Amino acid sequence: MITKKIVRIGILHSLTGTMSISEKPLVDAAQMAINEINQSGGVLGKQLKAEIVDGASDPTVFARQATALNEKNINTLFGCWTSASRKAVKKVVEGSGGQLWYPIQYEGLEQSPNIFYIGSTLNQQIEPAVNWCMKSLGRKFYLIASDYVFPRAANRLIRSLVHQKGGNIADEHYLSLGATNFDEVLANIRKHKPDVVFNTLNGDSNIAFYKQMADHGMLAKDWPVMAVSVSESEIASIVKEMHGHFFCWGYFQTVDTPENHVFVKAFKQYNGKKRVTSDPIATAYSQIHLWANTVNKTGSINPEDVRKNVFEQSLASPLGRLIVNRNHHVSRWARVGQASKSGQIKILWQSEQQIEPLPWLGLEKTNLSTIDLIREALAGFTQSIDFSYRLEKEIDERQLIEEKLQYSNNELEAKNNELKKVLAELKKISGLLPICAKCKKIRDDSGYWNQIEIYIEKHSEARFSHGLCQECSDDLYGDQDWYKKTKKKI
Repeated sequence: MITKKIVRIGILHSLTGTMSISEKPLVDAAQMAINEINQSGGVLGKQLKAEIVDGASDPTVFARQATALNEKNINTLFGCWTSASRKAVKKVVEGSGGQLWYPIQYEGLEQSPNIFYIGSTLNQQIEPAVNWCMKSLGRKFYLIASDYVFPRAANRLIRSLVHQKGGNIADEHYLSLGATNFDEVLANIRKHKPDVVFNTLNGDSNIAFYKQMADHGMLAKDWPVMAVSVSESEIASIVKEMHGHFFCWGYFQTVDTPENHVFVKAFKQYNGKKRVTSDPIATAYSQIHLWANTVNKTGSINPEDVRKNVFEQSLASPLGRLIVNRNHHVSRWARVGQASKSGQIKILWQSEQQIEPLPWLGLEKTNLSTIDLIREALAGFTQSIDFSYRLEKEIDERQLIEEKLQYSNNELEAKNNELKKVLAELKKISGLLPICAKCKKIRDDSGYWNQIEIYIEKHSEARFSHGLCQECSDDLYGDQDWYKKTKKKI
């Protein structure tokens, strides 16, 4: 049997945990792209095959899975969502000479030669979103966020932009990834009465947040929310609750271009007619095609060869024309939309043209002699946020372990006390007992004489039923015929 030669890549996303609601659809998009590439002849005449692994919504697991893929000589990876997971994998690919293609918007202040950042930077998403909100909704912002690198960095920029334009931040609230209780936050939002709630929550926390907003009667017409990490995928499960709220991405399913019409139709045929697309889905799909085109034109799957030649490639995609800049990022559109009753997003505004990626917040446009030093300091800022996030998570995990151990110790102590009590009772009926030689009563510790059955019942779980043995019966009643006939053994 002849086996076709294959080229293997790694798909690394959360299939379980709080981020799985957002990341699972990206795996479907990647598999669809691989299927299309194979139908068109594959890469370098070989079939493309993905090894899909679960990051489990945990940066430590992401790093471990990336290492395991590299040990299998799979050094081209597509995946990650949170910046915490990306930073964990960054160390792996930089150490091994591998390559990561990252499809999600992020905070910038990073530029690794081993990573291609295909999602939006802050100036391509957050800045347009803030500007639109201040023009269309008002100047008083309330910030709600998941507590990790991207939201923390994004909110720093949001505060700066809002203050520059004469607005103000009413308050900001951070919750752990996976948080589901928003009673306190919603009460605080009511108290401050902002013009817009700017949402950088991630994962399934968004489902709980919007549901609880609706349950509290906080509808979009009075309490509008602008989200930058909620897409059509999350909206699909809470269409009613999302109606009227706002979003900013580079892509929506409703984008009216020939390339997108083809993509949406193909995506539904491949995954089911009820499925929806989104910016992360379209990006996860497009980046694999961009990589495959580069490999075929370069004649090599070696990450270093791909890195040297990818800048010359261009891809007509549902996102628009994709060209990787020398800073390893891509120019992207910015679009603001509003959720409709159908769950789709009506586009209200889009940038005049694709926006150049500025991961260093415009620093790259200056001619400062100290630019390298400033970059290093800015990179250290996000690294310190990431370190704090990981440290706090480790502290929380250790506290949880300690609480479990304390509970176990308390439970063990209770069991020990119970056993000691039983042993103490057993000791009372073990050893020498003071018993009357004639009537067989037993003397207790207080000096009272008790019938033997009363004493034993009191000091153990034994219970007595009374009767007569043969000898005592004969002694009391004599050798009577009625007893023999019934042959009753008492």
